[in-house]
Amino acid sequence: MTSLDNAHIHFSAGSLWVLNIALAFLMFAVSLFIEREQVADLRRNPRALAVGLLAQWLYMPVMAVLLVVWLRPPPGLALGMLLVAACPGGNVSNYLSMTARANVVLAISLVTISTIAAALATPGLFALTAKIALSAEALPALQVDFFGMLRSVFLVVAAPLLLGALFKSRAPALALRIRKPLRTAAGLLLLTFIAGGLADNFGLFLQAIGQLFGWVFLLNTLAIIGGYALGALFRLPEADRRALAIETGIHNSGLGLVLIFNFFDGAGPMALIAAWWGVWDITSGAVLAAVWSRRPLLAASATN
Repeated sequence: MTSLDNAHIHFSAGSLWVLNIALAFLMFAVSLFIEREQVADLRRNPRALAVGLLAQWLYMPVMAVLLVVWLRPPPGLALGMLLVAACPGGNVSNYLSMTARANVVLAISLVTISTIAAALATPGLFALTAKIALSAEALPALQVDFFGMLRSVFLVVAAPLLLGALFKSRAPALALRIRKPLRTAAGLLLLTFIAGGLADNFGLFLQAIGQLFGWVFLLNTLAIIGGYALGALFRLPEADRRALAIETGIHNSGLGLVLIFNFFDGAGPMALIAAWWGVWDITSGAVLAAVWSRRPLLAASATN
């Protein structure tokens, strides 16, 4: 066990409320972007969605477990990786998919469905993968409060999504006007919390960055490559492959932070992995999107 595993990041109760509220408002805003046309398009092309969900909910957790079992990172960092891998897609990926000339409808649909499924999938996958790593003696004894995590994810993810859908059905014009500024404001509030937390614990961050960077880079790179490769394996069009690469590589680490502070007492390595993931996956996704933005889709691939 390293000294980093004994480190903890503490925030006031008020700060934790801000984190929970910011994520809940972000989920509420996301629900206002869900359109019926997306569902109709997916019914016409369900294979791409199925491959994307396979990459999100099977490939990523499996890769995280394999890294933990084979390479044995410090336990705190290992738990952070397992939790991030179990989180749903991040909303900024939709913008990056648009920049990358990817299938934006597929990207939005994957984020939407994975976010809705996260109420059960995130705590369930984390508990399962942690148990597998523990059985392989890659982690010390660990108790995961599955039902507590399930309740927490429901309150900050599922409930706001349901409320947003209800609000949109009752006031569609107002929902259309406020959804973009609401999502921007909630996203900025979440980023401010993460930045403030890193600033308050900057010494610990500098101590950990050498370990953090390598593990986050490795898992994120495998996610991007795996998402694209699965699209190629199932002979999806290039636009779909690009969307899968970006969506598999970008995860909602804000949800991971909520669970870490609520159930793991702000465990330093876990929180730093989640916070650094939130920075790095956007960086890598933006670089990839910039490269692809300069590479038009081949006609055959785009219409395949």
